[in-house]
Amino acid sequence: MKAAFGYLIGAAIAASCFAAEPASAGVLAALTRSTPTQATDNEKTLLPLDDAGDTSFIYHSVVGIGGFTFNAECIAEGPAGSYVTINITVDNHPTDPRSAKESAFCSPTGTLVSASRLTTFTYQGGHPHTIRVYATGVGTTSWRLNSSLLLIQE
Repeated sequence: MKAAFGYLIGAAIAASCFAAEPASAGVLAALTRSTPTQATDNEKTLLPLDDAGDTSFIYHSVVGIGGFTFNAECIAEGPAGSYVTINITVDNHPTDPRSAKESAFCSPTGTLVSASRLTTFTYQGGHPHTIRVYATGVGTTSWRLNSSLLLIQE
């Protein structure tokens, strides 16, 4: 699993280098977690972003648009139509596009899948910003996220 996780990180960083963005775009941070996070309810869960268990990350950015990629191995259990959704916030404000009941990160398939959520946020000032990631089960009986990566770009 560690080898697969290493490939996941390398692929995400390589993809960020070739993304169709201005030449000034760069990676501000790459946060990884190899320890699983799981729930057996449908409550909004603040996700740890690293193996130390930190649930928020502070970074500095200037005025402009930031891009965020959250990738994780995901498995969900529950009836047909249930799923897990991911919400990313910056300074307690949702990023765009906002997750809603129709934006599934993963759904019950019986197998572990690799899923990604890509969002943006328009900064209003060049000061420290706090990012958080939440997972919520919608009709699930349980869900688990393994080997996650949060990539913060400017």
